[in-house]
Amino acid sequence: MSFWALVGAPLYIGNDLTALDAFGIELLTNPHVLAINADTATTAAPTASSSGLLQTWTTDRGNGTVTVGVFNLGTQTSIFVYTPPLEWSVGVSGGASFAVTDVWTGEVLGVFHTAFKVDVDAHACRLLSIVAAKFTTKG
Repeated sequence: MSFWALVGAPLYIGNDLTALDAFGIELLTNPHVLAINADTATTAAPTASSSGLLQTWTTDRGNGTVTVGVFNLGTQTSIFVYTPPLEWSVGVSGGASFAVTDVWTGEVLGVFHTAFKVDVDAHACRLLSIVAAKFTTKG
């Protein structure tokens, strides 16, 4: 479902909608995930750091917001490290900070200044919204 949202694909499901349990309904109706999919202006692409068993796909949604999907294809928990784009730190007083939110739960994971680390369980994914904090320019 996270990958579907990132690439902006149509969603087809082949089960009986009247028989969905609470988890299935939550999975298919999460407003934050649906908003990512509906943002057809951008489609996610694999990042240069995607290699081996930890794959990352990102989409720049504009206004300083990036959505990152991290997919762990391995059998052990992996650590994903996010470093903000260079343009977020060029020409700003004290460098930029960025807020990270878990898209599925809505939990704000914190505000960071240099890098962010998150565990990704085996055969799992994390869908993160990363927003550049407001900052003042030098000069």
